[in-house]
Amino acid sequence: MAANTEGNGENAYAWNNLGLALMATKNWDDAVVALQTATQLAHPEPYMFANLGGALEHADRVAEARSAYRDGAKRGSTESRKALLRLDELKASAPPEPPGRSSVGTQRYVSGGHSWVVRFPISLSGM
Repeated sequence: MAANTEGNGENAYAWNNLGLALMATKNWDDAVVALQTATQLAHPEPYMFANLGGALEHADRVAEARSAYRDGAKRGSTESRKALLRLDELKASAPPEPPGRSSVGTQRYVSGGHSWVVRFPISLSGM
């Protein structure tokens, strides 16, 4: 990844563009790294936080995505505000957790260039 930003290591736009290119190839984890770099450099653009939030969502890191969207919204990103509203609507429409402190576990699988996440119920009542 560093070779792709050679000569532009401190350029938030270069890191953002690299992150977008990695997202286009569904390389979510590397996209997150590139977009985190973009948003941590001096004077990132507000929309870069929305891009980071999108990559984090695709990487199943929704809490971190929400934080990135929040940072973007504070900086004036309309895309980030819309994404926060969308996440809030999804959370509000989700079925309530059943009694017994049940939750959902996840497992990510990668094979042949494809990845998928399997969600399964877990019970925390014995904890």
